[in-house]
Amino acid sequence: MRAICDSAGHESQLLAWLNHPARTNEPGGRIGFAVSARMSGDLAKALAAIPDRQWQPLGQEADGTLRQWAEVAFVPGEASEHKDSQPLR
Repeated sequence: MRAICDSAGHESQLLAWLNHPARTNEPGGRIGFAVSARMSGDLAKALAAIPDRQWQPLGQEADGTLRQWAEVAFVPGEASEHKDSQPLR
């Protein structure tokens, strides 16, 4: 199963539920997920540092808006993270 969510899904309880290690033992199995990060000053700086040539086309909306993606050297910190937690990547 896969889940995709906008930045409204960037909520610590939801992310913990999706990423729980025991999820693989549940009848539905592991849930792969992607959640948009909330825009922050640090994320904006990381995005601005990406050269134009590294942005890849993703698609075009009906209104003509072009969607692109790029790997970003950024991992958001969560206030609820434990010191030994791994980034959700």
